[in-house]
Amino acid sequence: RGPRLSVTVHAPTTIVTLALTPAELPEGKVVSMTAGTLQVALIREGETVHAFIDECPHGAASFEGEQVRDGCVRCPLHGALFELASGAPRKGPARQALTRLTVQRATSGHLTVELPTD
Repeated sequence: RGPRLSVTVHAPTTIVTLALTPAELPEGKVVSMTAGTLQVALIREGETVHAFIDECPHGAASFEGEQVRDGCVRCPLHGALFELASGAPRKGPARQALTRLTVQRATSGHLTVELPTD
């Protein structure tokens, strides 16, 4: 069972507050969660938390459980590599970038993620 979350809609994005603090994320490992109708991938690197839609743009595979290596995450389906900082593909077959999401820390210490409403 995943962390609880609350959802607040602020057009044109939806702000999702996760019942999860950065310290609760494993270092350098992708954790996938459902937020609204999307699967969101979260990765902690030190004090930085990255978030993106958990779907490879090439083969629609999930990144759940993948380890970060050299600032990149690998798609388990075809081996495409993506840079965490930008979402850009570093190695094919993917040519499209990951859809990165804005993640912040709320005053409660929990993480918030902005999801597209479209």
